[in-house]
Amino acid sequence: MDEMSDGAFLEARPDIYDLTTGERLDGGLEVIPIPQDIDENPLYEGLMLLEPRNEYDQCIIGVVERFHDRFVLYSKRCVMEQLTDVKVGLQDYDDAQEFFDFNIIGGWVGEHTPGFLEDEDE
Repeated sequence: MDEMSDGAFLEARPDIYDLTTGERLDGGLEVIPIPQDIDENPLYEGLMLLEPRNEYDQCIIGVVERFHDRFVLYSKRCVMEQLTDVKVGLQDYDDAQEFFDFNIIGGWVGEHTPGFLEDEDE
C-alpha cells in the first residue's frame, strides 16, 4: 500500500489498517485514513457525507470498502458529541441517541450510506 505525504493511503486492499501507524490488522475491511481535504480527494467522490459538513467532517474516520460497495465511516462517539453540542439543540445524551437512531442510522438512503464505528466510552 502506498502512503501519501498526509498519511492517506492510495490503494484499497481487503484488510484493516491501523489509522495511526498504517500497520495491517486482521480482518476483511480496510479503513483508509481521512485526507486533509475531502473535497479535493477522489477517494470520497460519489460517497454520501453527513450534513452539515462543518459539524460532521471532523468525525470521519475514513472510507470502508467491501464487496461492491464503499462508504464513509464516522466515529459514533464524535457524532454523538456534535448532536449534544448547544449549536444542534439537543439537550442530553438520550435526546441525541433518539435523534441518531431515527434520523441518522434509520436514514438508510441506499448504496454508499455512511457507517458508524461503535467507539463510545463504556
